[in-house]
Amino acid sequence: MERNALRKSMRERRDALPEEYRAAADRSICETLLDLPEYKRADTIFCYISVGSEVDTLPFIQRTLEGGKRVCAPALTHGGLMEAREIAGAEDLRPARFGLLEPKVSCPKLGADEIPFIVVPCICCDRKGNRIGYGGGYYDRYLAAPAKADIVVVCREKNICEDGRISPLPHDARANIVVTERGAFRCGAAPAED
Repeated sequence: MERNALRKSMRERRDALPEEYRAAADRSICETLLDLPEYKRADTIFCYISVGSEVDTLPFIQRTLEGGKRVCAPALTHGGLMEAREIAGAEDLRPARFGLLEPKVSCPKLGADEIPFIVVPCICCDRKGNRIGYGGGYYDRYLAAPAKADIVVVCREKNICEDGRISPLPHDARANIVVTERGAFRCGAAPAED
């Protein structure tokens, strides 16, 4: 119950953030993502399509496509699962469940072993890479695959929780990089030197 209360309060906090702050933070987060050495090495990027008050990923996706990398986005399937489908731009997206945009069925599916860099959403997270999502477990199930990838959670500073506030569950997938408007943090360390 404590987890659900944290999810609710932090979502309300995120929704109430001033638009100017969100826009400025999101621009910084995008620049930091693009500057990560892990991103620069990756030829294929998996990134969520932002909605509502989430960190806006659309500029990051656009610049990644313009840079010649492959981009895939999540598509929900049956049984609480999701898969990665390659997109070439906004024209490859369609409205889906939960008010999300997702790749059309005609978009090619990629295996987890083809994706070295994954950007995941959160309602809040800590600097150790523990995150609180929306409660559906889609990302935890997807990230449980044995593939090796850098898992990056993006979060504005105002939705970062102090260490110990998020108690991870056994099935929770942990990010190895946290990106905020202050920079990149690896496994709870100080901002990464890139």
